Amino acid sequence: DLEDKALAEGNLKWTSDRQGDLGTGSKLVVRNLEPGEHEIRLSAKDKNGVEGTSAPITVTIQERN
Repeated sequence: DLEDKALAEGNLKWTSDRQGDLGTGSKLVVRNLEPGEHEIRLSAKDKNGVEGTSAPITVTIQERN
């Protein structure tokens, strides 16, 4: 953030268009994504309540055999 510099970990939120909330923080580890294509986004909120959301990245999870 240009004003706040590094944002608090709790102000960074990861979501999937298929499964909703995935976690918070600057790093994300997910071990339970359901099979299929997911659009993953990161949303951030600064101390003034201004929010922004990243462009999505697409991740495809294959079923285990």
